[in-house]
Amino acid sequence: MKTTYYVGENITIKVDINYPSNVLCAMWQRVRTDGSEFEAININLPKYHGTKNTPDEHVLCTNDCDESDMDLGPYFLLAMCKDNKQIKSEHIHLNIAKGNLTFIFSYNMVFDIMFM
Repeated sequence: MKTTYYVGENITIKVDINYPSNVLCAMWQRVRTDGSEFEAININLPKYHGTKNTPDEHVLCTNDCDESDMDLGPYFLLAMCKDNKQIKSEHIHLNIAKGNLTFIFSYNMVFDIMFM
């Protein structure tokens, strides 16, 4: 996974589960900005088009990212297992920059010409 995304890019997060046959269901969630609670991500919104939650593949696609996607995280996958235990992935923090920084350097070359 990239370390920095730029506003307007699409982000794909994939989580692999070691024993997918034990998973009954899984859902993507994020921690609220104040850290007080979690909220489920509605993967039916156009923002998350392309997201997959199948027994073998858990992918969260965030389309046209912006700074609010960074503020709304971190993101994680929560899974309910057959033995009624919940497991969750590590928290995934997004780093979203406003844009590429472009530096333009200009200089004047000065030559001393010596005549002999």
